[in-house]
Amino acid sequence: MKRIFTALIAIAGMVSYSGTQAQISNYCTTNASFTSDSYIAGVSLNTINNTSTACTGYTDYTSLSTTLTKGATYSIEVTYGSCVGNHYTNYMGVWIDYNQNNTFDAAELVTSLGPTTFTGQVLSGTFTVPATASLDTTYMRVKSVETGSTPGPCGSFSWGEAEDYMIIIAPPYADDAGVASIDSPAAFCEGTRNVLATIQNYGSNQITSVLVNWSINGVAQTPVNHTTLLDTVGGVGSNTAQVLLGSNFFGAGVTDSIEVWTSNPNNTTDPNPVTDM
Repeated sequence: MKRIFTALIAIAGMVSYSGTQAQISNYCTTNASFTSDSYIAGVSLNTINNTSTACTGYTDYTSLSTTLTKGATYSIEVTYGSCVGNHYTNYMGVWIDYNQNNTFDAAELVTSLGPTTFTGQVLSGTFTVPATASLDTTYMRVKSVETGSTPGPCGSFSWGEAEDYMIIIAPPYADDAGVASIDSPAAFCEGTRNVLATIQNYGSNQITSVLVNWSINGVAQTPVNHTTLLDTVGGVGSNTAQVLLGSNFFGAGVTDSIEVWTSNPNNTTDPNPVTDM
């Protein structure tokens, strides 16, 4: 997974069927009683990038789907929209039915977002698909409600919107490594600083070698060949490791962009480039 870090160094859509009657079968229903205040203007997850301008209370987007891999980490973005131009404080919840029991269980709340503070705000969260998730087709519910805390997945509410999407759970790839985070540098005084990143094993095989590539302001730096064992998710050892990539002089008042990505896990082509960069 390529991570991009920008630091300023200081001296000191697709619209499917919609309507309150459209609900995925065998799941609890949910919809807003009023559609005059706020709605979900956008949802972005993996290959889903859906936008809307409709204030409907509930929308069935299960014709849209994306594939998520067990053990992999994903980022989801939800955009707050206003039906009348005014901001109304919303809290959001996202659920995925991992065990496919037709219920959005409490443990399947993958992220809570909010409060919103302005119209058009994009809120983001990350989650990891558990190794125990059942394979194949399931569903995700995204819900934004005018309230003071994270809403539940079911039932009616006064203002806001809920949306449902199809999710396909895939088995982990055999050799799949990626970058979980760029840990250093952060905002600091000018000078020479180490560049550190955390890599992660997302696959079903232990990884004994992986190339960690990086660049500064688009200029490729010398990659690091990491050869310390990365265990699998749920294994005895750690499936993450922090890697010292090198150092660089960062000047005052200059914006620098750092990119980090992996390649060649276990000396093979990574079958899942989504997690590489």
